[in-house]
Amino acid sequence: MSNPGMPRVETSFQLNEAMVHLDGMLREVRALWVDQDEDVGIAIGLGHVLEHLNLAWHYRSKSVEQVSTETQEEFETQCRLVPRLTPGLRLLESQDVEGQGPEEIPTQVRWWYRPWTWWAQTPGNPVMIAELENARLALTHLLTQGAEADLDDRVLAAGLAEVYGHLNLVWHWRRKSAAHVASLATSPRESLASSIPRTIGTLDFRLVEAKDGEA
Repeated sequence: MSNPGMPRVETSFQLNEAMVHLDGMLREVRALWVDQDEDVGIAIGLGHVLEHLNLAWHYRSKSVEQVSTETQEEFETQCRLVPRLTPGLRLLESQDVEGQGPEEIPTQVRWWYRPWTWWAQTPGNPVMIAELENARLALTHLLTQGAEADLDDRVLAAGLAEVYGHLNLVWHWRRKSAAHVASLATSPRESLASSIPRTIGTLDFRLVEAKDGEA
């Protein structure tokens, strides 16, 4: 455990960087429906957010001087090392989850004000946008607590776990309909929220090693 009174300069910096990338994702997702062609861009954006969240946890008890003397290898390792903040957290070996349901095909709408485009897909998947907004709200609350010097390890862990959960659903919901998401029972929804893709874009994540007696 770190000293509760210790300034979390590096952690706060990483949380702010995560917010920057999260805002970028929100702008992108609001503008288009995420199909297979957009997976790479979404994966890159989501991967950057996750990297900064990972660093926010690993830097919670490190000074600016300690961080500045890290090697590139140490930095990259911590970027990809996901903390075990919730029971049952797991990495998926593939992007698909059994029982996740079929992909939604976006509605085609006519854009009269764009004469060169007769038909176009409706922009943005509403359930994906909703989870991004939930993640942003949770991250904003965490940043506020940090600014008030009320960010001990338990508060940080709880806040990060909430953000991770919403971001996991962002990935799983990226081509799902609101009707499908609404039909899911609590158990499969919680399972998906605890499931982080092992590979996102060019990034390969791994979990912090479990201690004896942990799942």
